[in-house]
Amino acid sequence: MKIPSSPRITTTIEWCFLFLGVVFCLFQLALSWHTPILDEYAFRQTQTAISVYWIMKGGAWLAYSTPVLGAPWSIPFEFPLYQWIVAIVAEHLHFLTLDQAGRVVSEAFFMMCLWPLWRITTYCENGGSLFRICGSLLLFSPIYVFWSRSFMMESTTLFFSIWFVASLSDYIRRPNVYCFIEMSLTGSIAACLKITTFVGFSFAGALIVLWVMYSERKNIHKLKHILSYASVVLAVVISIAALAIWVHYIDLVKSENAFGQMFTAAALKTWNFGTQQQRESRALWHVIFGRAPNEAIGAWQLLVIITSLTLFQLTRRQILIFVALLLLYIAPFLVFTNLHLIHHYYQYANSIFLVFSIAYFIASLIQKHPSLGLVALACVVALEVYGYTKYFYDDMMQPNRQSALLLSSYIRSNVNPGQMIVGFGLKWSSEVPYYAERRALLVPDNTTSSILAQLNSDLPRYTDGISIGAVVVCPNKLSYASSTQLAYEELLGTLTENKKPRIVGFCKVYIDSP
Repeated sequence: MKIPSSPRITTTIEWCFLFLGVVFCLFQLALSWHTPILDEYAFRQTQTAISVYWIMKGGAWLAYSTPVLGAPWSIPFEFPLYQWIVAIVAEHLHFLTLDQAGRVVSEAFFMMCLWPLWRITTYCENGGSLFRICGSLLLFSPIYVFWSRSFMMESTTLFFSIWFVASLSDYIRRPNVYCFIEMSLTGSIAACLKITTFVGFSFAGALIVLWVMYSERKNIHKLKHILSYASVVLAVVISIAALAIWVHYIDLVKSENAFGQMFTAAALKTWNFGTQQQRESRALWHVIFGRAPNEAIGAWQLLVIITSLTLFQLTRRQILIFVALLLLYIAPFLVFTNLHLIHHYYQYANSIFLVFSIAYFIASLIQKHPSLGLVALACVVALEVYGYTKYFYDDMMQPNRQSALLLSSYIRSNVNPGQMIVGFGLKWSSEVPYYAERRALLVPDNTTSSILAQLNSDLPRYTDGISIGAVVVCPNKLSYASSTQLAYEELLGTLTENKKPRIVGFCKVYIDSP
């Protein structure tokens, strides 16, 4: 059957796909509306949520509390704009739980990404069609559907990063003070929110500037053009300066906590950037061309097919744009290598360029062969839905964290709100403290014997004078590692004195004797 291919019908079908994408995202949000934020990377979701909880309890808004590593309670990472907005929403919309407020704000920022995307595509050939196709594939992309309904700030950073590129695109073509301020502000916010996301969009901005410089190469020596390019550089410098100030500030705050010192920028350098050996490893390139495409577009094979077809269907200029989008997708892997190897959700930052490369090919195909292009669009959307059901749906519907909820419920029932808990074998995940609604000192498995001894000799320093209502002991390495066993047992003896043990799930919980 031949699909009608008049421009009006083609446009209508594209809008239908975009609308269905919005519906699909909202439907997945609705499915997880009453489930706890304990699906994939629950530690990261609850880490964000617990900060919002304590902001709402009167905690600091800038040096915000993440009370899982003892006192002082602040170990800030990202600039807390998302946390502020969630706190305000949850405070004023009383019919929402905190989990739901976090999900709503995240989903809202994801939907809002369509606005700066539209601004960018207005400068592209056949921009209206390109926007509708890019938007459609983004709204059906498995990784974006799943993580946009989580309690995380990824979509907030994505929104400001795309907005930065949109404002840069406006400024480089029509320089004015408003666009400069907009570009500097959005760049600074995005960088401070999450530099791992912003870095790919800073590269995108650089490519746009280089493209415009090449297009205007005959007039590049004119003062007007020199000033506009210099202003873009200045905006980026402002963004980097804002990031440097923020990182310096949070490092000072984190350094006040014995465990927080492990999370300063200097301490996390290798953790963040990885090693050259990792960049050359098969594991990384498997992620780039295997795992990440599966989660972004449904199947890595689609990338191979589309890339092959570009050689026959696109012009040389279009192939160049397609390749540039793929390079923007790959570049963040080579900057923050270790993070991308370990954490799947970090690809939320750069998979958008992979999605856009596919969308750009389909938009170009529709321009030449509307019926064939629409069939291709439908096939890619179907593949993305398949990828979502395969890689994310089960995790969304059946979060395997019942032990955390069991522990949290027991603690909430048996520990006074003004008390705190100490935990072993819980890593430093916020899952139990968040749902227990209690501050915590969670001792990680990599804690040295000297820090254990320090905790034992000066415990009030790490509790801020707050009474310890429960000690949670789950299976942990400290209890049997020869280097820490003795110090661990001495600390545990101090903590559990006059407390009675109870078995809760796989853990032993010591609470005050009646």
